[in-house]
Amino acid sequence: MKLEPDLIKEILQFCEDKLPDDDQMWSASNLEIKGFDSKQIIFHAKLLHENGYIKGEIADTLSERDFDFDSLTMNGYQYLALLKGKAWNTAKGMIHEFGVIFAEGAIRAIIDKYSPIILP
Repeated sequence: MKLEPDLIKEILQFCEDKLPDDDQMWSASNLEIKGFDSKQIIFHAKLLHENGYIKGEIADTLSERDFDFDSLTMNGYQYLALLKGKAWNTAKGMIHEFGVIFAEGAIRAIIDKYSPIILP
């Protein structure tokens, strides 16, 4: 599946806006993000979870794969702050141009190069 940088940003923004939520359980399959289907949303949520940007649980059953959201991690908050900055457009363009696959350091390295903010 193709990496969608805009979807990553949208998922992180959703988590910041809505989580934690004691009144409602949020699953990736229930999110509606314009231009993306549930399989794409679930795939990207799992990537963010596996790389330490969001907390939650992978909810796989025999018939369906899903992800249940809990909250952003500190790295998730910091990453989202970077994505909101000017460096995001540069990083996003480079990702599409070079076809960089998602890895914990790939996007950070691009943003760090073009942003004065330094992550721990």
